[in-house]
Amino acid sequence: MRHLAKTVLGITLATVVAVGTAATAHSAERQAEPRAAAAGPCSPGVVVPSTTEYDGIPGPNFWKLVQCLGAQGGYTGPIDGVLGYNSWMGVQKRLDSLLFYTPPTYTGSGDVETWKGLQRYAGHYGTYEGPVDGYPGVNTYKGLAYALNERIALRHP
Repeated sequence: MRHLAKTVLGITLATVVAVGTAATAHSAERQAEPRAAAAGPCSPGVVVPSTTEYDGIPGPNFWKLVQCLGAQGGYTGPIDGVLGYNSWMGVQKRLDSLLFYTPPTYTGSGDVETWKGLQRYAGHYGTYEGPVDGYPGVNTYKGLAYALNERIALRHP
């Protein structure tokens, strides 16, 4: 009888420990979820730096970073690398708030004036040293990607 009581007590304790450990682990997971959700799609570690700063060829991560710049100007859509009217509006508003974009109206497109603003941004925060002509080339993409990588993907303001 004594042996049976020890066995039942051992099983009961093991069950209590297992249930308590599982509940603690589940509670920790639930607490971590809001932090991950609060990070947002443009947070360092979530958005991936672009290799465009090395090769001058804008790829999907480059365009996602441009959308993240737009998010700083009020864009609230998906960060999918496909820039539409609302993405460009956000980019223009952010550039305007930084005094890099000054036309009288927002066009919601990647037009010449927007690219002039992006070139100014790239010259100020990045490595771009070319003309501010509104026509992006390899050096515009490299300089802009460097600036976006540093200020958005890696968060070195």
